Amino acid sequence: MTENITQQKTVKLFLLDGNPRGVKTIKMSNWNGRGYIVPRSELNKLFQIGDTEIQSNLESPCLYFLIGQSEEEFDKQKLYIGQTENIKNRIISHDKQKDFWNYLLFFVSTDRELNIGHIRYLETLCIDYAKQYKRCVLDNTQQGTLNSLSPEDRAFVMEFLLNIKTILSSIGYRFLEPIVEVNEPQQDIDKLTISDNIDENAIFYLKKKNVNSKGMFIPDGFVVLSGSVISKKGYEINKIFMDKVNFIGDSIKTTEDIIFTSPSQASTMILGYPDNGRDSWKDKEDKSIKEKSM
Repeated sequence: MTENITQQKTVKLFLLDGNPRGVKTIKMSNWNGRGYIVPRSELNKLFQIGDTEIQSNLESPCLYFLIGQSEEEFDKQKLYIGQTENIKNRIISHDKQKDFWNYLLFFVSTDRELNIGHIRYLETLCIDYAKQYKRCVLDNTQQGTLNSLSPEDRAFVMEFLLNIKTILSSIGYRFLEPIVEVNEPQQDIDKLTISDNIDENAIFYLKKKNVNSKGMFIPDGFVVLSGSVISKKGYEINKIFMDKVNFIGDSIKTTEDIIFTSPSQASTMILGYPDNGRDSWKDKEDKSIKEKSM
């Protein structure tokens, strides 16, 4: 078997003080960018580090993310996306004014190639992704517009964004990714359209009484697809469906893809009573998940 080595990446985390819960730097092979993961409680330690490169990066143009847990939707993270030319000054302001966040992630270019035009473009794209993919509750209130970039600058920005998305996903943050994986042409990555062409062989169906739902396995767990019909009881007793459904006649349809930890959690939530999803979810040939795994 021939390995596609060109797609392989090495992502390295470095613990600045040896504490796995402390400040970390992130490097990736063949990339001039650098990422930082900073717990809110460790901000002062970051500012006091004597390393000249780190202090220089704190005063460089960067894209940043504030991450916490949503109080409105218990199953989602809350996110603020921003850009700045001086993260130290900006984060001091956020520390005083925003309560929700627990972690700061920011990305700079080590050769200072990333400029204010680049980071504004990146910020707008990331906000658009987060809004469309609905994996998080977005704290941003304003919608940016894509500023004009030369073809060379745009190519640089898109490559930088692809690397940021790779790093975020590798450390468990997937808010810039669609819930259902699609192949996006690299040249069109900033055109936020998602293909509806999902492999039918990967889909399972839950059909009981007034319920008619579709779901499939993804790396995060099991996703119930948008347009699924759920039970009235399931809607009434489970907050996860709040603001994610439309009422069409006697039917309650989901308006977005919803992630669950397992097929059983999904079917239990949809039906409104305990259910073994490995028996209930069936493919187009009427074989259950359990039967297919035998």
